[in-house]
Amino acid sequence: MYDPNDPPVASAKPIAFPDIPIEELEAKVKSGDVMSSVVLGNFYETGHGVEQDFEKAFKLYNSVVDSGDRVAEFYLAMCYDAGTGVSRNKEKAFSLYTSAAEKGAPMAQFLLGHCYARAYGYVGQPDYIKAAEWYLQSAQNGIADGWFFLGYLSEGHELGEPNIERALQCYQRAADGGSERAIKVLDDLKQRENLSGEALIKHIFGQYGISQGGEDYYPLNVALAITQQCNQQALAVIGLEFFTLAGERIKALPQVMGADWSDLLEADSWEAAVIACNQATARVLQNSASDNPDYFCCLELIDQSEWRS
Repeated sequence: MYDPNDPPVASAKPIAFPDIPIEELEAKVKSGDVMSSVVLGNFYETGHGVEQDFEKAFKLYNSVVDSGDRVAEFYLAMCYDAGTGVSRNKEKAFSLYTSAAEKGAPMAQFLLGHCYARAYGYVGQPDYIKAAEWYLQSAQNGIADGWFFLGYLSEGHELGEPNIERALQCYQRAADGGSERAIKVLDDLKQRENLSGEALIKHIFGQYGISQGGEDYYPLNVALAITQQCNQQALAVIGLEFFTLAGERIKALPQVMGADWSDLLEADSWEAAVIACNQATARVLQNSASDNPDYFCCLELIDQSEWRS
């Protein structure tokens, strides 16, 4: 059964194979042809030329997996991964992805990268080094999104110190290969080049908030991320107020809850004021997020031009 809190690593339905007459496939399946069993299983899984039947698809994949065929292993892995025609079993999915990947199946290599990035299907912690290795192998075998996720890991701290140059190179290679994710990221980065301060904050986080009455309201975890971004943009959060959500509308709490850090602006330098204000804001948000995770908040930001003005 699909669990939104623990989704399969395979996020898309397998693409149907080229048209082959069903009768021809069935005859070859009876003669023991491995690839015909996989193709017919795929047709049943996708409802291509036959009535969709997940259990038949699983049985066809499973009937030939002992042959060691990497394509059969890959499709059977996806069945166990998502619970298609069989009870979901992440451990079997991981084992089959591994076997198919080691035999050179590009999409199995890519999804095995996801497994290691999430510690999916095995006991232990995420292994970002192994994830990167499998993303790279899949990318070298034609999976453009392998470059994208290698770039993603390079941009963060998962592989050590962030390497933005390598991340951008990976994103570009992914985009050149047709990765929609990479194209979107590169377009976003180009837009950010011309933005700074509150405009950049709005660009990055606006999609996660609610605009109402000329103000922007954010979930507390997003507000915390904004506060961290403010450090990079030399913005100070000098106040915040908490609200709740009623339907799709922001609603004031019965009693005003918030904080005012304007007294911290008396610091000797703007840099010191930014650090003091944003550290105080982060502490309040962290504490409030654990006690009132459903709250929203509105942040008051200022830049250096407004300091002591």
